[in-house]
Amino acid sequence: MASRLIALILWLCLGAVPALGCSADDMLEFIGTLEAPRGYDTIYTGITHMPPRPVTSMSVGEVLEWQAEAARTSVSTASGRYQIIRPTLQGLVDQGVVSRSDRFDERTQDRLGEHLLREAGWGRPGLSAVEQANRVAGVWAALPKVSGAGRGQSAYEGIAGNRALTSPDVYLGLISCEIALEDAIRVSEGIRTVTLQLINVDRFLEQISEVAAELQIPLARAALALIAALAIIDFSLAFARAAINGDDLGTIVSMKFTKLIIVGFFVFLLAKGPQLVDLVSASAQAIADLGRDGFTFSFGALGREKMSATIAMIEQSRREALGVFVGVVVAAILMVLLGGLQLALIAYYYAQSFVIMTVALFGLGFGGFENTRTIALRFLKAFLGSALLLGTAMLTILITVEMLRTARQEAVGLTLAILGLMIEVLALTLVFAVPQAARKLAA
Repeated sequence: MASRLIALILWLCLGAVPALGCSADDMLEFIGTLEAPRGYDTIYTGITHMPPRPVTSMSVGEVLEWQAEAARTSVSTASGRYQIIRPTLQGLVDQGVVSRSDRFDERTQDRLGEHLLREAGWGRPGLSAVEQANRVAGVWAALPKVSGAGRGQSAYEGIAGNRALTSPDVYLGLISCEIALEDAIRVSEGIRTVTLQLINVDRFLEQISEVAAELQIPLARAALALIAALAIIDFSLAFARAAINGDDLGTIVSMKFTKLIIVGFFVFLLAKGPQLVDLVSASAQAIADLGRDGFTFSFGALGREKMSATIAMIEQSRREALGVFVGVVVAAILMVLLGGLQLALIAYYYAQSFVIMTVALFGLGFGGFENTRTIALRFLKAFLGSALLLGTAMLTILITVEMLRTARQEAVGLTLAILGLMIEVLALTLVFAVPQAARKLAA
């Protein structure tokens, strides 16, 4: 993936500036490239009930019937070059835009795509480019909102796996006739590559979280049984020794009262263990979401944010002096590499924290016996340390993303490139050092 991104950056440097264009055909080509790069027969990847043959060889009525069947087992029925779902296609039939007998071929799909594009407000007099872009983004999930809450994200972010697959700057530039279609597609392919690869990381971490959640309840129950058994053994031995030695029973009870409180504390932690793990995860997510209204943290969103910033920096410098432009390009390549290392570290922390917190739940069960209580305390420290590590890692990323966004507003050209590179170096250093220091606080 890194080699493709570096190749994209070099293309941005060396490629000629093509003629601008923002016709309906350009917009449909751009949307189709993002939504269905494999062409007019593309269907939603999560569909299990496959069509009987390629959708371009089926009539609109046959596609609707198949989508009705597919909807029973799939969260989406998106079909064709423009990923039209069943309710939308049925609505187009009801409006008379297309008939059930029409073949759902390339020509029909282009006609439907253009109708949806214009119906959303593209090219409508009186609407600004920003308004048009946001309206069209409300139709196609791969397009980002370009203003307001959740800028840069899909209107359907996270629904059925949807993510914006280009940057708001590129999308708005195309719809405003400021960026050529060829440039918009090439840049978006790079952003799309990053986003989709990191969505796979999101899914992998979700799987770890799900497995951990499945293990937490039985582990907590086993630990509760263990702590109860050890506590009974501990108290039984204490009373037995008291009886043999002739010690005062009241003294023994008072000495064990404090230890009973400690055991009760461990029991409480175990009873609430799965909820505590969920709370830690939700808190880390909330920290990461503090950056701006409507922003939801994910590795796909974070990678798209960083890649979009890097590409925008290059685009702004294409008409600068050669020395400045070369400096910006070198900085951009280094920023991509450093950003990748940051994301790898965060993913590692995330997975590690869930594993440690899940295992630590069982370790707390050793708190029922005095001689094994130190083991439980170690697991408790590991649990707290992992929670601190995950929270501070998310907070560190948030701070550096905000710093990069501020730098883009305050600087341009080589100054922006140097600032951006310094921020990425700082981010990598902080992401590595700060969470580790936070975890040591609990040791």
